[in-house]
Amino acid sequence: MRRRQVLVDVLVAGAAFALSASVLAAADPVDAELRSPDAAAYVLLAVYSASVVLRRVAPVVATFTGLLSGLIYAAADYPVALTPVVLLSIYSAAAVLPQRPARWLLAGAVVLAALGATLSPGATDPGVPALVVSAWLLGNYVGSRRAYAAEL
Repeated sequence: MRRRQVLVDVLVAGAAFALSASVLAAADPVDAELRSPDAAAYVLLAVYSASVVLRRVAPVVATFTGLLSGLIYAAADYPVALTPVVLLSIYSAAAVLPQRPARWLLAGAVVLAALGATLSPGATDPGVPALVVSAWLLGNYVGSRRAYAAEL
């Protein structure tokens, strides 16, 4: 079962990277006065996408690795190409962490997501922090239901 979960996470990370890389490769940065994609852009996309592989063993590390690499990517003025794969890490962290650390994770994730949305090229998307909160709420709900079922 454990190997299958890791395999699914690796496939999700690979698909997220492939989608992001294809969007980045097709982007025309000259039109939008953005930075041209270089090796650093693809490395940041790879780190961002691969962070989901850690979500079952180190959900906090996975969440903040994904969010920080996405923030760096956005601050570098690369064309928009990130997938919402980091939401899986946020969901997983909220599902397994105790309430107090989970709330701190939510606060940090919302701040980083809002900064990334603000720094990214184009208009600021207020939906990004809302997606982070939604993923956290779902994970928190699932975690509380699991704890409740275990107590019964």
